[in-house]
Amino acid sequence: MSFTTFVFCFIVYSFLGWFYESILCSGLNQRRFVNRGIGRGPYCPIYGFGIMFSYIIVKDIKSFIIQFLLLMVLNAVYEYALSIVLEKVYNKKVWDYSYCPLNINGRICFHVCLIFTGISMNFYNWLQPVLERMVTLENKAMVAWVNMFVCVFMAIDIFSVTYFKYRKATDMNK
Repeated sequence: MSFTTFVFCFIVYSFLGWFYESILCSGLNQRRFVNRGIGRGPYCPIYGFGIMFSYIIVKDIKSFIIQFLLLMVLNAVYEYALSIVLEKVYNKKVWDYSYCPLNINGRICFHVCLIFTGISMNFYNWLQPVLERMVTLENKAMVAWVNMFVCVFMAIDIFSVTYFKYRKATDMNK
């Protein structure tokens, strides 16, 4: 897979993660729209990174069972580690599964890990081949430019939101 294809897939999965979090989760749980992304735009890069990282590891595994089990472990480790990092960066718990059975410190729980693993399996076996076919030799340069524009926008957006939240927090502590 080329770098251009990798970045394109990352962007698509980041958007799908935002859709899952903002539309489905906030709509079902809070009955109103909440942008649950890290920036202002419609993306959650943690989904893009997580999905592409685990895809690189499991893409050549042919056994459904081994792929499923490995993905389950990877998803659990990623979510657990990410919850610690985000808690340190934002000084608050971003999610809490302590009300769920079979949870570990409220950071991960079995049924959510199972859901993410099922979603990942479907992405890898159905959506990933479609996304890879969308980036052809004929449109690779255009896709590379769009990738660059979107990634620069995401970086500026995330940096500015994080910077202003940090600045506001430090100004309040003075």
